[in-house]
Amino acid sequence: MNDTHNIPQPDSLQRFLFEHAPIRGELVHLDATWRSVIERHDYPEVLRKLMGELAAAAVLLAATLKLQGSLVLQIMGKGPVKLLVVECSGDMKLRATAKWSGELVQASFAELIGEGQFAITLDPKDGGQPYQGIVAIEGSSVAEVMQNYMSHSEQLETRLWLAADGQHAAGMLLQKLPDTGTHEEAADADAWPRAVILAETLKAESCCNCPRKR
Repeated sequence: MNDTHNIPQPDSLQRFLFEHAPIRGELVHLDATWRSVIERHDYPEVLRKLMGELAAAAVLLAATLKLQGSLVLQIMGKGPVKLLVVECSGDMKLRATAKWSGELVQASFAELIGEGQFAITLDPKDGGQPYQGIVAIEGSSVAEVMQNYMSHSEQLETRLWLAADGQHAAGMLLQKLPDTGTHEEAADADAWPRAVILAETLKAESCCNCPRKR
């Protein structure tokens, strides 16, 4: 794996809650960190995109779990892309690596990965019991694979938006929490679909290239 790097500025991770609605979210931008992860290897452009999306997803999920140890996400395929691995620690240190065969060209997620498996490993590093879940890949993108896994495993509606290139990686997570039964939540039953519709207006180019607050 590549060397480990702390997340410096202008990288950012923000958490937010919707007022009077059982919805939480996170927004991550990886700039210097993402460049430092991939600069030591000449990864093909299409691979940098997939790796960056998985890296953004790993940071979002690690922050959601508030893990003290490390989280490892793996996509194992039978297509040209054989392996994508990203590890994110509880203190937001990031590592990533990949294996592929032949010359990679622009293609769909399904064409690049083929049939395969998605694995998530949680290592608490504090004497607790490690956890690993392995499922067949379901979805036509990194975001859909993650969404399907999280919806089944956590039984919470979850949506992810991910974008990456050779310079930036970014992502947003929305998760519908169990209703607490408050009057405000009952009065705004459409909060979740409305939040998802608004989030769908995000564009990949705006996520990766928008100016950051310093």
